[in-house]
Amino acid sequence: MTYSRDKQGNHFYNLTDRDLGIYQSCLAGGYSEANMITLFETIPEVFAPIDIIASRVQNGVFQLKKIATDEVVYDNKKWNQLTARPNWRQTWESFIYAAVVYKYVCGNRYFYSYLPSTLKKKLDNITALWLLPPQYTEPKIKSNRPTVFTATSTNDVVEYYKISIPGEFDTISTDLVYHDAFIHFSLNSNNPLKGIGPLRSDEMPISNLIAVYQARNAIYVKRGALGFIVGKKADADGPVPLTPDEKDNIREEMQANYGVTGGRDVVGITDVPVDFVRIAMSIEELQPFEETYASAAAIFGSLGVPRSFIPTKDGPTYTNGPADERKLYQDVVIKNGKEICQILNKVLGLDEIGCYADVSYDHVDVLQDDKKAKADVDKVRSETAITQYKEGLITKNQLLVAIGQEAVTGGDVYVTDGKNPDPMAVKLGVGGLQGLKDILVTPFPPDVKKNILVIVFGMAEGDAAKLVSNDTTSQNQGA
Repeated sequence: MTYSRDKQGNHFYNLTDRDLGIYQSCLAGGYSEANMITLFETIPEVFAPIDIIASRVQNGVFQLKKIATDEVVYDNKKWNQLTARPNWRQTWESFIYAAVVYKYVCGNRYFYSYLPSTLKKKLDNITALWLLPPQYTEPKIKSNRPTVFTATSTNDVVEYYKISIPGEFDTISTDLVYHDAFIHFSLNSNNPLKGIGPLRSDEMPISNLIAVYQARNAIYVKRGALGFIVGKKADADGPVPLTPDEKDNIREEMQANYGVTGGRDVVGITDVPVDFVRIAMSIEELQPFEETYASAAAIFGSLGVPRSFIPTKDGPTYTNGPADERKLYQDVVIKNGKEICQILNKVLGLDEIGCYADVSYDHVDVLQDDKKAKADVDKVRSETAITQYKEGLITKNQLLVAIGQEAVTGGDVYVTDGKNPDPMAVKLGVGGLQGLKDILVTPFPPDVKKNILVIVFGMAEGDAAKLVSNDTTSQNQGA
């Protein structure tokens, strides 16, 4: 497959089989991050699914937690500062939004932790957190280096990161930049360290969208001829063409008096016999909405966004909106939020202070139904496990695991095997406890009470003696 330009400068791919024809490419013959950003900013069907993901990821509750206990840390001044305003241009929400956009649009994102050059890199010394613009950022590969697959760190391969923003130029140490590249299979020929975003697979659907918008625009603003006005006059020799004066008069009259705006007439009247031959297709014949939906569906699908989120001319047609919203959070949004947290752990060196970044979406309304359903399932599972335990069908540790707790040392015992360390209350249940209470308050001699406890309730003699002794002491004190 090769590509060439037409007279207007549009890029076209020439397929190897000439019978297949040619198609216009939205990538102008080559992939670039700047090109993809332009598509994101100008094509609604490209912007929409990425915005759907990014706007939800940014609404997560990002927290700092202790590694040892998973306890939330509320009083870390530096973390609170960075997650309120990571740099002078962005809020935390816009920072997270940009991180998601760069991932899907460019396939590369560069997390830059800025600190004064005289200070050691650690959380307290970081003054700002940035996302370097991928379209202007390049990893400068060392000339004398090991192969990519034998290197053990970024420093082995990358000399520095070069930022070439128009009007500015800068180089940044590899120690301060974390490059997250989207997984890809065909390495970027210019720089094998750079990723290629998932939108690369949508080149043809995006190209179709551009073609549809161009065709609709041409029809609406008359950028191309809709047809020809031809004369109907004839003589003995055949049709008689319109004279130059007749053409000018018809054109001037049509443009001055007829049209759909400015109070003009919508019906034209002329004293010259003419006919109209249409050469352009109408909106209905082009079927742009069907093509737009098909292309949008391909783009949404490649990003993992359900089709029910695609706007259509007929409005929503799906009834599984809440289910699709939950699926979007579970399969895409939460995954992206957790991924950013893992990167923050490395960028900010959080493990050095015994902490880690985490994000929660438990506050999202559509996920509340899932929490309630889970709680109902957990309740049934717990009640079943407790019943099985009381009947001697499972061990104490099996019970603990079933209700979501950790097993304990010495817990591989049954309630009926005589080795169970559980309190007597667990063994007896409510009815048994009432019977035990009745025996203790009855004025039997201590030896009689002890024997009843051992024989009837299966208590060890030592436990029964202590219980009777304590009960006798309490009665004497009360007297």
